[in-house]
This record gives sequence, C-alpha cells and structure tokens, in this order.
Amino acid sequence: MSNQSKSKKTEICLTLLSVGKEVIPTDSNDNEMFRFLSFDEKPTNKIDQFLHKEAKELAENKEKTVHVSGDELFPNYDKKLVKTFPSTRLNKKVTKGSIIQTEFGDEGYVIDVSKEKITADFNNPFSGKPLLIKIKNTGQKNTQLESTAS
Repeated sequence: MSNQSKSKKTEICLTLLSVGKEVIPTDSNDNEMFRFLSFDEKPTNKIDQFLHKEAKELAENKEKTVHVSGDELFPNYDKKLVKTFPSTRLNKKVTKGSIIQTEFGDEGYVIDVSKEKITADFNNPFSGKPLLIKIKNTGQKNTQLESTAS
C-alpha cells in the first residue's frame, strides 16, 4: 500500500549577467534559467546545491545578485579538454569561434584554426570563469503528489 504526500517546490529564476568581463545583454530570455526547488530535499547537482544555499532565505518576489566561480556550478576547467586535431578530420570549413560537435555529441568551441590543424575547447564555456548571477524567487509554486511506500 502506498501513501501520497505533497512536495511543494518554489520556482527560482537565475539570470546570467556577466561571464568574466563580458556583460550579457538582458534584452532576451536566452540568459535565464528557471528551476523548481524543494528546500526540504537534498540537492543532487552543483546548480541545485548553489541555488539551495543562495535562495533558501530569499522571500517571494525578492532577488539578489551574487558573484560565483563557474567551477562552483559546472565541472572544473580541464586543460585536457582542449584538443588539437588535423583539419582534414572535419568535412566542413570552420572558423575561430565556431562550435563543432564530435561523433559522441560533445560540443567544442574552436579557439584556433590553421591550414593543417584545428584547436577546440570542449570545457563548459562557464568553467573557470567568474560569473555574476541574479537569483529571484518568483513566488510561483508547484505542488506535486509523490507516492511513498508505507
């Protein structure tokens, strides 16, 4: 037999304001992320751990701005994920700043191109960089029924 209990989750909005010295335009929603969090549950990933710590005491419809290292939210920057390979390996022309994808689905940011070789960084673009993030408790609630064994 199972019982049902309600799990109340609060919507938190993260807005990325800057990465390093680059200010992110806020005129689009591309830099926003919404999460429903239950402050009664243990967070399971770096982003939820950060939000749990920073937003737990934030009242409804209130916001705050925090500085955080990208390594607190994303995997640490790893120099081994910067790869150089022959340009003949790609079937298309790429330029510095292009995004490429491996046969396994990993995405890399092209940081150097020559006639013979291409260098791409496969780290998360925020790893190792200082971030400025606005956190807002939107006041929205999401109540889910969860089954619990009795």
